[in-house]
Amino acid sequence: MRVAELLRHKGDLVRSVDRHVTVSEAIRLMAAYNVGALLVFEEDAALLEMANEGTAWLGSAALLGIISEREIMVGLAKRGATVLDEQVAEIMVVDVPVVVPADSIQHAMAVITHVRVRHLAVVNDGKVAGLISIGDVVKSRLNEKIKENAVLQDIARLSRVLSA
Repeated sequence: MRVAELLRHKGDLVRSVDRHVTVSEAIRLMAAYNVGALLVFEEDAALLEMANEGTAWLGSAALLGIISEREIMVGLAKRGATVLDEQVAEIMVVDVPVVVPADSIQHAMAVITHVRVRHLAVVNDGKVAGLISIGDVVKSRLNEKIKENAVLQDIARLSRVLSA
């Protein structure tokens, strides 16, 4: 399976924030959207509104980083509650790990493992096409294994019928 297929099943909605949003506002958005990470852009209000309304295409806005639960926890551990009033840009990860739609799920798993992250941006022709998580990848692999198991059981049944 390819990343493009995963996005077709999952959807390509990308939740994002402006780099100037406070960490506490990013936490509120994560909770409201039930997500563990937000991509960070230098966005104007219209672009942010488009992303929040479900439009995955983010135009020519440059991907600046990603903020996830991990960065928030590390920020709290290092700087205490004052981090909540800082801008997302202060704690975001700027080297966002990416995959392309043509990449295999196995490749995405390898990137997640090698870089030790939980989220990967999906980039197509220089534009963000989606965001996948380790949970999305595991679910995809599990579904593949369930299908493979069903095929093997069908082959075993057919083999028993033919040999009887």
